[in-house]
Amino acid sequence: MNSLFQKACRTLIFLIVGLQLIPAHAYASQGQVLKILELNFNSEVVLEDGDYRFRDRRYDAIIQWINDNNPDIVMIAEGWNYHGFFSIVQALALAVNYDYTYRVGMGIPFVLADSDGILVKKNLKLDQTQGFKLPHSGASIGNGQGWVAPLGANSYAVGGRITLQDGSSVYVYATHLISKGGADDPNAIHAAIVKQAEDNGEDVNHIQAIVAGDFNTTPTEPASTALIAHGYRDTYADAHPDLSSTEEACTNCMVPTSQYYNPMTIAPGLFPAQATLGGNDRIDYIFTLGQNTHTLASTVAFTHTLNDLWMSDHYGVVSSIVVGGDAPASTIFPNPTRDSVTDEHALVIHLTDENLTCDQVSKCTTEFPDSEISAAKGITFINDTSHKVRITINGSGQVWPRNHDVIKKNQATAFYFTPGEEHSFIAKRVNTRKKLVGNLTAQ
Repeated sequence: MNSLFQKACRTLIFLIVGLQLIPAHAYASQGQVLKILELNFNSEVVLEDGDYRFRDRRYDAIIQWINDNNPDIVMIAEGWNYHGFFSIVQALALAVNYDYTYRVGMGIPFVLADSDGILVKKNLKLDQTQGFKLPHSGASIGNGQGWVAPLGANSYAVGGRITLQDGSSVYVYATHLISKGGADDPNAIHAAIVKQAEDNGEDVNHIQAIVAGDFNTTPTEPASTALIAHGYRDTYADAHPDLSSTEEACTNCMVPTSQYYNPMTIAPGLFPAQATLGGNDRIDYIFTLGQNTHTLASTVAFTHTLNDLWMSDHYGVVSSIVVGGDAPASTIFPNPTRDSVTDEHALVIHLTDENLTCDQVSKCTTEFPDSEISAAKGITFINDTSHKVRITINGSGQVWPRNHDVIKKNQATAFYFTPGEEHSFIAKRVNTRKKLVGNLTAQ
């Protein structure tokens, strides 16, 4: 008996010690990993794009990106109309076989439409979709699906419910905040999610949600911090806590001398015109809510040209999260701050009264030194004169988004190029003969 008792005691001790050696996370349930892309897809060149050359190339590039990166959810702001579709979201969803919902915020049928939307993998069973105007919006006329005539700045949210493998709900919403509503507009999105959960009989203290979009505010401003106050997590800040408010984190990158600069932020032909320089700011976000939801990785995406085009005047954000437990132990989640790093810079030319002044009698031209430039970052002109200046680019290759512009004093404009081509430029003060000219080789 003593021998049996001793054996039993030894076995019990081994079991206890063995259990203590097993990591605590081994007992946690395995959660479901979701990869999410947020992208302001830029409707602002549609009026300049009657032949669909921008939209076709961007459409092909985003489909390729989706096929290569396999996101579970794609959140779109400023999704333009495309070849008879009221929203590019419709065309993309059919091409990649995702479920979708969208809401047009501004649009003239078949001419210009600007929509927010969501694409979701079919296994996530998107349902209970809705789109609604946020509190600080002006009046509008239209059905929200095909056309809307806004009578002021309007912000919307659009989304619905997805269902995870464990049967739990996650509420997913995309938005584009342009109505300067401060905290009120994000608060309204959260309130709509809470009501949806209540209507489904769920515990509102354990809601799981994802809200993403172009918030048009930096991380410390009220519209960006409002959801944090409700318990949401900023996925990029979670993944890069030391960089979340720095220049390296920018999604709206408007400083021409910066390596992060996106020339589309002040390109000609945008609607409405955007010719004023700003800073390098992070204004695009993916927020998550849930007591058992964790950020695995987050990266600023589309920081380089695809199909010789910038995807937007914003960079996107792609985040991987786990909902409902731990991530699979064997899975690696790369977590770079940006999806490309380059030291390429734009050529920046400051136009001054000194080099654009003329006596109105003789023809006078200033020669700018021949320059090799980055095709992707191109050339940016800043008008430091007291007059309007007309700029024209000539050459055999493509100039994006168009080859001419007129800028007022204190304004700027930018052009980028297909690589391997030679171009020339003329910067001429309106109503004088004074010109600045130069030759460019796009590398």
